[in-house]
Amino acid sequence: MSKHAWVSIDGKRPGDEYGFGFPDDGLELKELVARDNALILDNETGQSLPGSRFPRVLETQGKPYRVPKVLGDYVRWICPVVSERLADALRQADLGPSNLYPVTLYQRDKNITFDQSVFILNIGVCKEALDDEQTTMLRPFSRPYTYTIKSTIKADDVVLKRNAAEGPDIWVDPKLPRKTYFVSDRLYQILKKENLAKAFGLVRCRIAD
Repeated sequence: MSKHAWVSIDGKRPGDEYGFGFPDDGLELKELVARDNALILDNETGQSLPGSRFPRVLETQGKPYRVPKVLGDYVRWICPVVSERLADALRQADLGPSNLYPVTLYQRDKNITFDQSVFILNIGVCKEALDDEQTTMLRPFSRPYTYTIKSTIKADDVVLKRNAAEGPDIWVDPKLPRKTYFVSDRLYQILKKENLAKAFGLVRCRIAD
């Protein structure tokens, strides 16, 4: 059994956010909020979702962002949006019921459709693995979660229970909010071999004996 896993938290992740969102489909404000909130909640709790829950196109919203001509391997959204290269690396691991759904990215203000192949990563695995008694780098958080992890963490500051080494190689924890998720050491080694580990901004965690 591996003695380590890895955590990705927003403050450590280099991926960029360019204002991509659902395309304008004529929904009223209440409907838009309800749809977004439902997807955020399901994403945060590790629900394996069908492709029908996700848009086929994500487009920039509101004030134009400085979007590069070529996007990186990781783009922030409600769920991670990953490059084809990163998606291929993830498929080498045990994703369990997690899903990768193809999506097109469109920059509305310039009428540009990116020709890169990208995928929405739906993390559909939840493990109650955070050892909050041994982990000191936690901040209390509002319901329905318990903590956030401080962005100043270093290797082995976060401690996980033994069940972290069991089952699929990527997961969320119910005590932590969205944009915080974990990968196994096996998946980390795959990402490292493909020079993709930095895309997730991973920090090593210790698995308790």
